[in-house]
Amino acid sequence: MDLSISPGHSHPMQTRIETTRLILRRATEADLASYCQRIYGDPEVMRTLPGGKVLAMLEAHSRASSNLIDHWEQYGFGPWLLVAKQNERLLGHCGLRYWPETQDVEVLYALERPAWGRGYATEAAAASLSAGFGQLGLERIIAGVLPTNRASIRVLQKLGMQKWEEREFAGLHVVMYEIMK
Repeated sequence: MDLSISPGHSHPMQTRIETTRLILRRATEADLASYCQRIYGDPEVMRTLPGGKVLAMLEAHSRASSNLIDHWEQYGFGPWLLVAKQNERLLGHCGLRYWPETQDVEVLYALERPAWGRGYATEAAAASLSAGFGQLGLERIIAGVLPTNRASIRVLQKLGMQKWEEREFAGLHVVMYEIMK
């Protein structure tokens, strides 16, 4: 399968974007231990993600590296780490990546529990959509969410995304949303 961004795309996506309260920056290997502890080590955060359970550190490190570093190296875009401007605290991730085994690009995010309910996911995902439609020249961006994750569904709705189908993914029932340019 040819996974390539639109024909006019010649530059990789910015590795750093700033919003009002956040710095979205590309992850490095040095970030992974702290990231894994905050995201993959918290049972409440993991309930909102495929897999649904805390990961052993080796598996967590491997998944984080694949999601946050390898996708950038392979495609020139991917999820950024979210860092609070106020205190430089690592909050989680947000960005764009290919939905597994398709040419669809998804917006995705996960935040540590202390960052929930503060609008960070909406702020970061809006910046991600803007970069996807602008820099990457995408015509459509999708998102998949567990039907029980009401907070994430509200984020997608605030972004103007529309429910378009339900499907099975990684053994889970997932509600799919989309937004057109």
